[in-house]
Amino acid sequence: MNRPVVRLGRGLALLLAAAGIAAALEAWRTMPMGTADDPGPGVLPLVLGLAVGGLGVATALARGWPPAVPIERARALASVGAVVGWALALPYLGFALTTVAALIVLGRAIGPASVARLLMFALVAGGGASLLFRGLLKLPLPRGPWGW
Repeated sequence: MNRPVVRLGRGLALLLAAAGIAAALEAWRTMPMGTADDPGPGVLPLVLGLAVGGLGVATALARGWPPAVPIERARALASVGAVVGWALALPYLGFALTTVAALIVLGRAIGPASVARLLMFALVAGGGASLLFRGLLKLPLPRGPWGW
């Protein structure tokens, strides 16, 4: 097995563990936890930070790391571009359209799929996210030039 790759992977896992623990500590320090009957807004970041920290430590200590697989540069760049493009386009195109477009690009980057399947997935997932965040949770999301 390639020792530098394993060492890098373990280092990144420890970095992830540190970030998770730091997030949990920050949530504990700055956010109200509430009670067992009425949890406060700090409970979820605390639990998620502890989970990420624990998984990072477990990954760093794991044995039998799989062999390194080369990353296809085009797929990686398309994925990063979709996420960055989503963040940049969000205020101008609105949540729904930007999310659907980003999901289509990410779907193409992940692997081969028919255009119809990708479009259907993106519409259902983007619409579901809009319904969840805007409709059920009443979060004020960017609407874009068309009002949706």
